[in-house]
Amino acid sequence: MFQFNIVITFFTIVYGLMLTDLFASFHRLLRKKKIVKWHWLPLISAWFLFLIIIKNWWNLALIDKITQWKSFYFFLANGHLLILLYLLSSAALPDKVPENGIDLTQYYFQNHRYFWSLMGF
Repeated sequence: MFQFNIVITFFTIVYGLMLTDLFASFHRLLRKKKIVKWHWLPLISAWFLFLIIIKNWWNLALIDKITQWKSFYFFLANGHLLILLYLLSSAALPDKVPENGIDLTQYYFQNHRYFWSLMGF
């Protein structure tokens, strides 16, 4: 297997895990929609992150045209991005909805500094 195929396979798996986490968190919110106090800020943040993940994943199709991808430093830079995006996808929406419900406004403002600090890297 070519080195390029190994790198692309690894990146694809991690991008798939990011989307899975984002979709699963949103699914849990929808399933308990009666006890969720909805707010647009965390939903827009999650949508923005979704678009970034899709854009980066799509750009993998163009990476074979770049000769620098063969550099280990290029791999490290993109690996760094994968870690940040995975942490962002884990923080965008709550992982659990307590039985007494959740307020997404409160969730957002408890986590917004962490989320946007990661986005800044």
